[in-house]
Amino acid sequence: MTTRERYMRRLRQMLSLGRQKEQSERTSLWPGMKVRWGLWLLFSVTLSLLAYRDSVESVVVALLSPAVVVQQRMVHSWGVLVLCLLWLWVKRKSIRTDMAAGPSFPYVALGLAYLGVSSYLFAPGALLLGVLGVFTIFFGRAAIIPSLLMGVYLFAVGFPILVDEVAAGPYAASAALSVTAVLSTLGYPLSAEGQWLQLTAASGEQIRVIITAACAGPATMGIFLALFALMMLDIRLPWRVALPLLLVGIAGTWFQSLLRLLLLMLVGYYRGEDALWTAHLVSAYLTFGLWYLLFCFLYFKQAQGLMRSSSLFLPQRVRLDGQSR
Repeated sequence: MTTRERYMRRLRQMLSLGRQKEQSERTSLWPGMKVRWGLWLLFSVTLSLLAYRDSVESVVVALLSPAVVVQQRMVHSWGVLVLCLLWLWVKRKSIRTDMAAGPSFPYVALGLAYLGVSSYLFAPGALLLGVLGVFTIFFGRAAIIPSLLMGVYLFAVGFPILVDEVAAGPYAASAALSVTAVLSTLGYPLSAEGQWLQLTAASGEQIRVIITAACAGPATMGIFLALFALMMLDIRLPWRVALPLLLVGIAGTWFQSLLRLLLLMLVGYYRGEDALWTAHLVSAYLTFGLWYLLFCFLYFKQAQGLMRSSSLFLPQRVRLDGQSR
């Protein structure tokens, strides 16, 4: 071992001892792990019953009556929540390790901020952020990963709402114009008046539908962006690779929404209006599911390629140098 290596090793040991001392001094000011677990559960249950009744009721309804979730078109929000909870379970060991560090005053302030903001959120987001706020107060930096997942969930749920409030007209009009242009070019008897489309079916039936912002797929776009964030948190790609993939994913998600609308109009043309509305209930799950499987293949292929190139490059350096660097 060279003098430089011995020096660096000693420096790392000193830094590690300093961090351990700082951690022990900080945690000595707070209750032990088991006590904090108990306090977190107590405060969370109390807040749930007193301040977040609507959120608790929505969770109970979703668990006992999944059909209601489907009818209210809330499958995407609950689906993203389930994915975030699964990812939280995968990272449980890392979170538990950080819990040992104990609280710190900046995280206490952050937890109080979470509690304050939670009162303005929808159900069940209010309950989730409130429980996270209490967790942040008692467990400090262990709340980093849950906070990231909370941000992913809120973005996925809030994106369709944002589109509906800010750009509902342009978002819907772009989809309506695209559907009209494609089907008219292919020779189908379709006319458009703004967002309203009128199709003469093969049987002569007149079908009149409106394409709203929700039909244009902001919910699936929000889900895609949330899933992409989860993938980046799990298997990180350099931004020179991730950014083009993200742009491809956004474009592909928009085109799959357009493809869904085209398929629905074709179902209406050949099978009638009743068949169109029946297909409307399940089409989004099929088209987005297939598209996302294709995107996962592209993403993991890029990740595998980067890992393979790294594994080929490093051994060559070892053979050339005679030792690893």
